[in-house]
Amino acid sequence: MRNFHVMTNADKDQDLLVTKRIRDYLTRNGCRCGYEIVDRTPAEKSLHLPEDTECVIVSGGDGTMIRVADLVAGSVPIIGVNLGRLGFLEEIEVDRLEEMLKRLIADDFEIEERMMLTGTGSRLQEEKLHALNDIVISGSGSMQILTLKIFVNDLLLATYSADGMIVCTPTGSTAYNLSAGGPIVEPDAKSILLTPICPHNLNSRSIVLSADDEITIRVGESRYEGEQHAEASFDGGRKVELLPLDAITIRRSRISTSLIKLNRESFLKTLSAKFTGYMA
Repeated sequence: MRNFHVMTNADKDQDLLVTKRIRDYLTRNGCRCGYEIVDRTPAEKSLHLPEDTECVIVSGGDGTMIRVADLVAGSVPIIGVNLGRLGFLEEIEVDRLEEMLKRLIADDFEIEERMMLTGTGSRLQEEKLHALNDIVISGSGSMQILTLKIFVNDLLLATYSADGMIVCTPTGSTAYNLSAGGPIVEPDAKSILLTPICPHNLNSRSIVLSADDEITIRVGESRYEGEQHAEASFDGGRKVELLPLDAITIRRSRISTSLIKLNRESFLKTLSAKFTGYMA
């Protein structure tokens, strides 16, 4: 690889020290490297990627990686420099930065395709809403219990009374899903996970479905005074309002996110190291 572009979270990369370190190393070694600032807001942003860009290097944490995955939309492979805490998606640690950049230049890496989700419905006028981590249906406005009917391949699976529902990819299993008590799934698995948020019945557990399944979630009518107002959130960014009896259908997206992998350690070993480092 010779043509790079850095997208950096300036809140984590103070004074752009890491970004400039990346640019300086790459340009010294005959590569082209531009950079720009990216944030996590859901507002539309126009990218400035040169057409011949071969790799996007993300300087930040997992949240920044998710934002860039949405902006790049699977068109260019990405790799992250970990400036966050756990950093499940980042391959490069700052103390080994030059060593890893050298491997990128030498094409000493693998590319791993991560599945994404997409959602459609009467209130989703755009079909370009994708999520690498998750699509979350939750209440909007005041705190309220939602009644959600879950259909899988047009068959009613269950009706939940809960604060919401997380529909996530294997990549997203270590994000909100994990915090809500859901299982961790190896990132190259082909599955979709359903995890209720604070369910109001004791026998509600996460469900692991095939990546080929189609999930429809319908917002029920409120048992309390006033309407239920819900929203579907894509990777914690773009939000779509859902009213009572509205439905959103979630399925595997036709596009995927290409992650550059330099670390050949197993997922379980990496997972153990992340948790050990986090608890230290």
